Amino acid sequence: MPLTAPDIALTSSTAVGEMRAVSINELKRGPLEPKLANALGYLASTLLKTLDVGELERRIAALEAVTARPRQSAEIFSPEREAPAI
Repeated sequence: MPLTAPDIALTSSTAVGEMRAVSINELKRGPLEPKLANALGYLASTLLKTLDVGELERRIAALEAVTARPRQSAEIFSPEREAPAI
């Protein structure tokens, strides 16, 4: 790929998948070196994990906004809280 080729916006799993498909085809045809293909595959995998974590963070923030305030785990399992009477 020439240095003047435009950057690919890899902001979604679909875009990362498309980039991987292009890389696979270029590797198969010969213009992409195996070492570079390996590096791109590794980076794409870590990018997919990062995108997943970002999505989970957004979903948690939305849930916390709906519940008015985030709960602390210590608040939920605090031994000082009285057990409900049975």
